[in-house]
Amino acid sequence: MKSENAADFLSWRESLTAMEESRFFDLMRLYAGEVKTPYNKQKLIESLTAFLHKETNRKTVVGLLSQEDLMLISAVVYIPFCTREKAASFFSPHISFASLYNTLLNLEERLILFRRKDKDGSEYFDVNPFLRADIEPLIHMDLLFPQNERTISEQTSPFFYERQERLSSHILASWLVFVCSNPDLCRADGGFKKKAEELIQAAFSDVRPDFLYNLNTALTNLSLFRKNQTGHEADKQKWQSFAALPVLDQYAYICAALCGFQRRDILQKNAEHLIQLFFLLPEKGLSPHHVRRLIFLLQERQKNPSPQKNKFRQLLHENSLQAESFYTADPENLLSAAVLFGLVTAEADKNGSVFLYANPELKKKAALEKTEENSGDIRGSVSINAGFSITVLKELPLSLFIELISCADLEGCGTVSRFCITRSACFRAFSNGTKPEDIISLLQKTTAHNIPQNLIFSLNDWYSLFSSAHFYKGYVLQVSQEKRVLIENNPLLEPHIREKLAPGIYLLDFADDEKAYETIKKSSLEFIGELKNQNNLPEGLPFEILKEKTAFVEAGKTLFTQQGFKSPFFSQTERETFQSRHIQAMENELKKKNLPKFQEEELLLRIRRKTILQAEQLNGESVRVEKNEASGMDFLGKIRVIENAIACSDLIQITTGEKTVCGIPVKTEKLAGDTAVFIQEGRSEELQKISVAQARTVKRIRSSIFSKK
Repeated sequence: MKSENAADFLSWRESLTAMEESRFFDLMRLYAGEVKTPYNKQKLIESLTAFLHKETNRKTVVGLLSQEDLMLISAVVYIPFCTREKAASFFSPHISFASLYNTLLNLEERLILFRRKDKDGSEYFDVNPFLRADIEPLIHMDLLFPQNERTISEQTSPFFYERQERLSSHILASWLVFVCSNPDLCRADGGFKKKAEELIQAAFSDVRPDFLYNLNTALTNLSLFRKNQTGHEADKQKWQSFAALPVLDQYAYICAALCGFQRRDILQKNAEHLIQLFFLLPEKGLSPHHVRRLIFLLQERQKNPSPQKNKFRQLLHENSLQAESFYTADPENLLSAAVLFGLVTAEADKNGSVFLYANPELKKKAALEKTEENSGDIRGSVSINAGFSITVLKELPLSLFIELISCADLEGCGTVSRFCITRSACFRAFSNGTKPEDIISLLQKTTAHNIPQNLIFSLNDWYSLFSSAHFYKGYVLQVSQEKRVLIENNPLLEPHIREKLAPGIYLLDFADDEKAYETIKKSSLEFIGELKNQNNLPEGLPFEILKEKTAFVEAGKTLFTQQGFKSPFFSQTERETFQSRHIQAMENELKKKNLPKFQEEELLLRIRRKTILQAEQLNGESVRVEKNEASGMDFLGKIRVIENAIACSDLIQITTGEKTVCGIPVKTEKLAGDTAVFIQEGRSEELQKISVAQARTVKRIRSSIFSKK
């Protein structure tokens, strides 16, 4: 929350100055009485300012705030540059747009909210700086994300999925090995082939196939697997970068990637939203729709603000925002992925209500990882027998797990994972630069017993067989006999010679074409010329460590401990009592005045809209004569009332025979000798069609002076 400054007060005054004249004068009549001509607009604004400076008026404004009002004000405070559309997305589908629209208008009419403009001229809501200090103590996150007491049942929750799986280094490493052994496992549409499904069922008997399908999709979207002519291929460098991440970051990246292939920076933001959500979720948990709200709020708070006005920078910013809004994952999809992969746990209470909270096991694992207590002795975590079968008995860091089983094929993944060291798997490891002594050294570190001698012999024998032939892919330089000495003695080119394949034929280790051209150019060996053919993939960028901090922590208070401030005027119970007494007192004062019916009805509506703060405002002269009701044979009058209500999104009350319908008119339709009006009642999405000619009375119920076009 921010404190008031001169710019805020200036923005409030500017919003009044820029207000349409009819709205401005209606507002002045409401709070300052009848406007006399000639008038001075700035003096009228000063009179409204003086009205707000009175403590009794501010006290009444705060006393009339309902919980719904405070909830909406909280959204305006916490959602950056909060517009009607953002507020509607935040509260959807539990608060209808029409209801939200009317409440925002009412808060404007009560001088609590006002509209200000950002740097590109777009309007958004903010809290009136004259009232902010009085209202902010009542604003807290529990209004937007209420935590209810719950009792967890012993039964498993049916929410999202019948059974919740959990990501682990066992599953990730096992799936990596399985894909390397069975690269051609997917059909053209991405689904598993029938033969692959049978192999998956045998190897992953305790894991659902759809879980593995989603996992494979996410890993492919992360480019950890890439598709080639033979199927799926693991990107070794990407896997090494991914495995080096903290375990929580790994899971967040996977959850974000399940929502689709995304631009690198957007993927990182979506993953960070999940990390922040993980640490923000209270121990008691939140309901699913409140978690979606929290994700939406995190996404909005991380968007970049509009830059200074500069046409080129503004254009770049707009294009960036369009791309960001297109790629940013939907909160529903992010939440479903988080539940699917076990980042978030779903449980139901005895009443069937579902609550979501951060996976406590994963939270402990992340805390343990930070303290580096898990980097101790790994000896005894692996068992190996004379048949070359490896059993991984406990959870290992993913980087170590991948290195350990790089020379093995998967036998089964369950509570423990079982692998078998085979010649084909060892050949894959040898192709990536692994040597027998590397495998033996790692096995010695992780096993409690000696390694079988026949395994050591087989590893050396297979490596000897592997080394008997070489299959290269890379940059090959061929030079004539008289130029060889120039190549082998060149200080820039010589370090890049990986292998001398034959006299005058060299295998070079350049990462890409750009590096090759740059080095050759600097070597001053112009006779080498251009690259004859090229088919190299560029090296991918490493994964970034995700940020955990959010903008919600203020003055040492976390997200759900910001309530507890004391209102300078009322507690919640006192506010409810004050509201009923104040409204009753104003209604009694109104009855004493014996005003004409149309003035009395309009002032009564103002009292119930909580815009009457003191008895002096109950002035009949402040009510303008306006046709808000028509009846009987006045067909054109009824049409005019309906059209005005549609223009202002006001309610209308139509009586036909013995039936009375009250709702928001959406549209009219001309008929032969009649006109039909379509009305939306309450929260119902169905429209009622009513004949205007047959209506006995049509009455418009004004919602706000701001509801005009």
